[in-house]
Amino acid sequence: MAKTRKKRSSTNGAGAASAAQAEFTIADPPAPASRGGLAGVLNEGVRLHQAGDFAAAEARYREALALAPDTPHALHLLGVLHHQKGENEAAAELIGRALESLPDFADAQSNMGAVLNALERREAALEHFRRAAELKPGIAEPHSNVAAVLSDLGRVDEAAESYRRAHEASPETPRFVSRLGELYLAHDQFTDAVDWLNRAVSMSPDNYELHNNLAFANEKLDRIEDAERHYRRAAELRPDSPEINNNLATTLTRMGRMDEADVYFKRATEAGSESWGDLSHLAGTYFNRREYGRALDVYRQLLDQQPDDPRIWNDYGTTLRMTGRRDEAEAALLRAIELKPDFYQAYDSLGMLRMIGNRRPEAIADFKKSIALAPDHYEPYLNLCITLSHENRHDEASIYAHTAIAFPDLPDNRIAHPNKVFHITCDFDGVEQLGDPWENLKKMQGSDFAHVLLEVLPHAETAEHNAALAGWHVKWYENIVRRGIEEPLPPIEPSKGSGKLRLGIVSSDLRAHSVARFVLPLLENYDRDNFEIYCYAPYESVGDKVQARIKSLVSGFRIVANRTDRDFAQTIRDDRIDILFELNGFTKDSKLKVLGYRAAPVQIYWLGYPFTTGVKEVDYIVLDPHYRPQNEDWLVEAPLMMPETFCCMEARENEPVSVVPPVVRNGGMVTFGTMNNPYKTTRKAVETWARVMQETPNSRFLVVRPECSSMIYCSNLTKEFGRHGVTADRLYFVDNHAHKLSHFSYYEEIDISLDTFPLTGGTTTCDSVLMSVPVVSLVGPGLHQRLSNSILHSAGLEDLCVDDIDAYVRTAVDLAQNVDALEFLRRNLRPMVLDSPLCNGAAFARNLEENLLKIAERHGLR
Repeated sequence: MAKTRKKRSSTNGAGAASAAQAEFTIADPPAPASRGGLAGVLNEGVRLHQAGDFAAAEARYREALALAPDTPHALHLLGVLHHQKGENEAAAELIGRALESLPDFADAQSNMGAVLNALERREAALEHFRRAAELKPGIAEPHSNVAAVLSDLGRVDEAAESYRRAHEASPETPRFVSRLGELYLAHDQFTDAVDWLNRAVSMSPDNYELHNNLAFANEKLDRIEDAERHYRRAAELRPDSPEINNNLATTLTRMGRMDEADVYFKRATEAGSESWGDLSHLAGTYFNRREYGRALDVYRQLLDQQPDDPRIWNDYGTTLRMTGRRDEAEAALLRAIELKPDFYQAYDSLGMLRMIGNRRPEAIADFKKSIALAPDHYEPYLNLCITLSHENRHDEASIYAHTAIAFPDLPDNRIAHPNKVFHITCDFDGVEQLGDPWENLKKMQGSDFAHVLLEVLPHAETAEHNAALAGWHVKWYENIVRRGIEEPLPPIEPSKGSGKLRLGIVSSDLRAHSVARFVLPLLENYDRDNFEIYCYAPYESVGDKVQARIKSLVSGFRIVANRTDRDFAQTIRDDRIDILFELNGFTKDSKLKVLGYRAAPVQIYWLGYPFTTGVKEVDYIVLDPHYRPQNEDWLVEAPLMMPETFCCMEARENEPVSVVPPVVRNGGMVTFGTMNNPYKTTRKAVETWARVMQETPNSRFLVVRPECSSMIYCSNLTKEFGRHGVTADRLYFVDNHAHKLSHFSYYEEIDISLDTFPLTGGTTTCDSVLMSVPVVSLVGPGLHQRLSNSILHSAGLEDLCVDDIDAYVRTAVDLAQNVDALEFLRRNLRPMVLDSPLCNGAAFARNLEENLLKIAERHGLR
């Protein structure tokens, strides 16, 4: 997306020594004479030239040349005039003739440099500027002109040295100090830019452009308070500048001060389009405010004016992507690449589009192309690392993630993708290198930080953490969801009907996914005389047998692809849904923002994410007595309390279970294990697991995950266990995707599952107990710390739920030493689970329906 920062060019227009700005002296001029004398004619020409009367000046210069055809001063002045008229070839010929007869003519050397620079003959221009500087070493301007051309040639250090000479020649002149600062700014050397721009501001404290540029440099260094101070001063000095108002608003947004930001955004957007130096900045402002429709209008206007500008096509395509119009977005981005084949930003934008559309192999190729074109830019590294991670190519993802965070200009609020990669590979050092997760949230508060909340859950241990995290969810809603609603839907009127109650389910996981296993018992058992169900997914899973089964069980299954959140909500309204369930929360492909439009009269959150949504339009969250937070103030939703369990899983009775536990089969060797998602694993959990193993000498630990295909993941866990005395020969890693086996079969090799904490297992806890493997779990105050608590209570294993780490270790060790108990559980735990509320789909459906009928009556739906 095009930035709306106003950054001055470091080039200062090398014609600084033109005749219109300089006084000329004729060597050995004749005595004052009639107007026809050579000196008089030239001086009159200079006067007219400086007055802007080019036609009269040209007549005088040609009159002088008629008197003396080879006079260098006349040739030079006439050449300067042609340069100012844009006739640079003629200018070069005239000034060249002047220099042939007077090579030490400093002004002619300087202006010859200006002409050649205009003709883009940079090296030749540089020679003439250097000669002018040699002839007048104590004059600042020639050195400044040398610096300008060196900057254009990318020779930053030499350019900086020339600007310093200009400054030494005229230390009280602010413009040479500012030009040096702007040079560093133009070449992304922000620390030096801040140093010199600060000096320039001290010399010209009321120069709004200097404050604006200084703010920009500070922002790039993440000195956000300094950036705000200078943007604010620039806005005070130039309150009518839409660009500066936008810059201040964007910075305030990043600081989370949304109400203040709105004031300056309003000033920026209320300025007429004619007030913007560049209309793309106006479009960028609308984009930053998530007013995508208005941004698109401006981009279309720009494309009418500049149909071959690849930058505009790229930004237009990016905006189309944000509105869900992916096919149009792809066409726009491909047009940008067609116009500029080496346009690395367009390849990065195209990769983003394809990644979101689940076209990950193509996206990976796009990101790699972007990196090949511009290896010194961090953006494609960030996008590539997360895409590779989604493709289960974790070693490659880790390499690109570490490369990304090594960029010195990587902003603190752009670490989300490396953070995910480090969590999924148990790279605890990498996670810590990114800094405190709570401080990182503060740095991200001006952006859509929904994608980082899942990785914060493993860091939320205490009641204070839970309260803080609840506050961040609310802040996300207020800053992103509420402010992102460009055009609200009209208030929804509940229709008090007497027919069936219409339920809607929104989820990207209504397919071969663990969430579907918890939805199917409801879909198999709901009362079709009183309810009908419609499902909504953001994309279709072609050939997916589970999705086909779900479609056969419901009244309607809508694929709502390539739609804005508003259009998605309207689709749900059009189906006259009474009660809507959202199942993703803050997991991948979530459509939680759709609920901000109030898609249904009653909206309920369930299953996918164990915390509050923070969305005020979500009315209820499904809980049970053992799955409710210590403090309900941490929820924005009202509890929908199920009497037995908040979830019910599809029974897998056909999965074989050996009645002999591994400890017996393995001659007394106890096997602890985990199949939990690695992002839930923390250093403290590994330390605790190591304590359990140290107190159970004849034991091993089995990790079963697709991430075990990653050498980096296995190495990181091995190293972490080793820090606590558990050697590598006691650790076993199995990639369950490497073989055509059900992942349930691997529970045959585990005696005791050790739960992660503070974020516990959910699906894996259900799978474990269904496969007759007990789970030891640590219970905490928050929802994410009580998932296993609910499941284990339903399974009759509440004694394995403990409140502190010492009890966790003691419980696991005692159970490992009690082979009789392990044999009993191996024989009886599955029947216990199958006979429990966890697998009683009919009872679960009736309990939920009773709750929903009460809600319908409460809300006037029936």
